[in-house]
Amino acid sequence: MGRYAEDASHRSTHPERPARRYTRTHHAPDEAAPGTRLLQAVRERLGHTGFFLVSLPPARFLALLVLLHLVLVVPLLFVTTHFLPLDRAPTSDVHIFNERAAAILSGDFAMQTTRILPADTPPLVNYLLVPAYLMGGTIDAYGTYLSFFPLLAAGILYLGLHASQSRFAVGAALLTVTHPTAWATSTLMAQDEVLLAPVFALVLVGLVRMRLGSAAAWTGVGVLTKAWTIIGAPIVVLAAKGLIGKSRVFVAGILPALVLGLPFLLLAPEYMAYVTRFYGGGVRPDRDTPSGISFWRFLADLNGGIAEAALIALLAVVSVVLWWLVARRWMHPLAGYAAVHVVFFLLYPKIHFGYYLFLVIALLPFLVARARAAFLLLVLPAVAGLTHLLWLHVLPGSIQTLGIRLVLSSLTSAVVIATAWTAARHARSHPSRGGAYAPPSVTDNAFTGTVTVALLGALSAIGTVAVITTWGLSAA
Repeated sequence: MGRYAEDASHRSTHPERPARRYTRTHHAPDEAAPGTRLLQAVRERLGHTGFFLVSLPPARFLALLVLLHLVLVVPLLFVTTHFLPLDRAPTSDVHIFNERAAAILSGDFAMQTTRILPADTPPLVNYLLVPAYLMGGTIDAYGTYLSFFPLLAAGILYLGLHASQSRFAVGAALLTVTHPTAWATSTLMAQDEVLLAPVFALVLVGLVRMRLGSAAAWTGVGVLTKAWTIIGAPIVVLAAKGLIGKSRVFVAGILPALVLGLPFLLLAPEYMAYVTRFYGGGVRPDRDTPSGISFWRFLADLNGGIAEAALIALLAVVSVVLWWLVARRWMHPLAGYAAVHVVFFLLYPKIHFGYYLFLVIALLPFLVARARAAFLLLVLPAVAGLTHLLWLHVLPGSIQTLGIRLVLSSLTSAVVIATAWTAARHARSHPSRGGAYAPPSVTDNAFTGTVTVALLGALSAIGTVAVITTWGLSAA
């Protein structure tokens, strides 16, 4: 508290000048400019809408959440099917999903008969894709199926937190459903990263509620699903008190991973070695170059860039420092959990568009409490999406240059840094008073801002529908 007391002392008046006071003239409502009155009315309406959502019973809020989800994804699925003048199948992984699902249904549970060895994914994700294969196995079937997983994540966040953190629960659910990384990754790209969103939500609920055994168990399940929950695994363990507490949380996390992974270790022992190699450096066994849309990936195309081993080593060092800060109780575990994900997205050489949904969920305690940070992170999908399209070579050849890719990927990193800085400033200036592990408090203004950002996310989906429709009609 010494720092805050020192900062407060700076407000003392100057010896030769009286203290500055707010002298701006406030107009009466009937004298205010029309634009000012409109903005004020919109802000008040959004605030009332947010508090109305908080007051709803859980069943009614969940029904509205489902309705909002359908309003966003159904038009997107329709226009991508009937108007998009672009064949998405060649640039998607649907053929890989179908081959693995067919192998599983034929009895090859380790998928050893597939033409494409399932070396770039842990095993459980392939089983979760079987329903979409049974729905027809088309990219539209996968888009429809995958679109419900962000909704499931939002429902988990709301049900897990609304009893004790009603504003945070409502804001987190709204941001998860409306953020472009959620609906674009599922409906437009049909990428399997969204399958992990509910698991990340369960881990975050456990961490916020200090049910660390549950958070660790779901982390273990996530590792065998799509691996990326391992980013925050050490933070979950170190959040426990005492050596015995940490040991219990560690065991709670390792047991599900061992139980679920043991059959694959026995049936296909080389499988996990391939998986480790892929996620450790972003290189598939059948490729010599890394994939992804990170700045480091395109820098490597320019002049070799920085060696992947050096980036992974730097990522490990920074992560260890963050773990140590959390272990010493010098950093809030929720802040540490968010920080390790930010560092990961800045340094890991293999980043895809769908991964940013994990960053959104990890930052939710601070996005809801700091609307500016949420707004900044809303800009990220636009820049990362353009980079993704360039990486897939689906945009006009005149802009398919390495320089543009470097600029866009560096802008993506800049947005992540700006978001983290804005969130960190809020966390530093608002120390928790509700216990060492309570999330930042959500003020009235912050909650209104969160509802505004969620509305902008929904409008971006509507705008995407309009763009795709116009594009399709003009190309017809």
